[in-house]
Amino acid sequence: MSPDSLPGSVLQVGGILLLALLAGRIVAAAFLPGGSGWRLERWGWGVAIASLLLAVEVPVAFALRLSPGWIVFLALALGGIVAARRFRLPELDLPAGNRAAPSPTALILLALTAAGVMIYAVRALSEPMWSNDFLAVWGLKGRTIFGDSGIPQRLFRWPEFEFSNPGYPIGLPLIYAGLAFLLGRWDDQSSALLFPFFQLGTLMVLFGWLRRRGAGLVVTLAAAAFVSNSGVLYSAWLTGMAEVPLAFTLLLAGTSLWDFLDDSDPGSFRRLLLGSLLAAATKNEGVFFVATLVVWLLFQAVRRRERRCWRGAAAVLAAGAGSVLLHRVVLGGHPERVLDLGLLWRSGVGSRVLETLREEWIQLVRPVWPGIVAVTVLAGFGPRRPGSNPIFVVAAACMATYLALPMICTFGPNWFVHWTVGRIIGALVPLLAAGIGMAQCRPLHETASLSHSVVSKRA
Repeated sequence: MSPDSLPGSVLQVGGILLLALLAGRIVAAAFLPGGSGWRLERWGWGVAIASLLLAVEVPVAFALRLSPGWIVFLALALGGIVAARRFRLPELDLPAGNRAAPSPTALILLALTAAGVMIYAVRALSEPMWSNDFLAVWGLKGRTIFGDSGIPQRLFRWPEFEFSNPGYPIGLPLIYAGLAFLLGRWDDQSSALLFPFFQLGTLMVLFGWLRRRGAGLVVTLAAAAFVSNSGVLYSAWLTGMAEVPLAFTLLLAGTSLWDFLDDSDPGSFRRLLLGSLLAAATKNEGVFFVATLVVWLLFQAVRRRERRCWRGAAAVLAAGAGSVLLHRVVLGGHPERVLDLGLLWRSGVGSRVLETLREEWIQLVRPVWPGIVAVTVLAGFGPRRPGSNPIFVVAAACMATYLALPMICTFGPNWFVHWTVGRIIGALVPLLAAGIGMAQCRPLHETASLSHSVVSKRA
């Protein structure tokens, strides 16, 4: 099989991702305890750490005046493995759940989940990545970084490149470039394997987290099947854009928030910090999500009078602000062209509000209103109160903000609703599935007391 053929190239990319995943899985020992109850989550976080290794390889090599490639990547992976062995967390046994044989319903849901993964892989790899934002933003930056063997300032400072949104975080372009340096060429078709890779990481974290938190097998598989077959997220159009990795990082940060608030295990603070950093480095909506986490943690710090919540808020703030400030220092500041708060104080704001509501009803709500009603019922009438579900709180705050943004769009509410609102709300799907999964079950064990009930295998 020729390495230049599509199957050969896909196998090469798959081999790179597998190697990065194995390294990420080992490094994940510093963020999640060992034990059978944590196994799948550690693989999911391994996907996140593998992506981080691919991205960090590039600026580290440039800073050291080296050429990005296998030497730098393997050195970083080895360094991460050594650090993980030094700071690894102890193994913890979770209270045993129901180990009965899977029901026919569970098997059907498992088959649907697997089918969603295979269908998305076909969608992603059937043609080169072609969406508008891939060609004009994410892919353009990644390919230019690879082609120039550097991060060219023209992409971020020349007015000719304003169309590429120079203010966006460059985490995804760095992953593209890192993969291209390891592959030895730019390939915008086989590199699309990154997106089923992100999908698998999302599903492993979702499934592992819900099971660890006490959700039943059917509820967990239903959440996984729903996410796996979510066409609003795992579509050919969004392949190459930032929404799929953003959805992954929002799930990481959101589930870590819940674990941190419950003090579920010794690694929850580390995961909250890492998940927030990854979200902020992926997309502007990730930066806003991190800001939402900070506000919620500050509220909890005041309500609970717990010092650890203040510490968590400070860490999350440092992760988000650090990502933004680093971008500004290295790549410059960039004024916002699409959104203008001043529009709220000008005449005609009432018509903008009405136009926003009308377009959101026509384009977003009316086509899928039965699903919205079903999700609302599942979220509001489960055994848990919605207000006690931190995932619902932060997701609702983000969604309300997204729905209000068209009112201050300089191109008009219709443009923003059509091109932006639906897909950024779609990035919340895995996080909402996690919240609904927790809302619809009574945990087999209460995580608030988990740290007192686990059995330490190794100090």
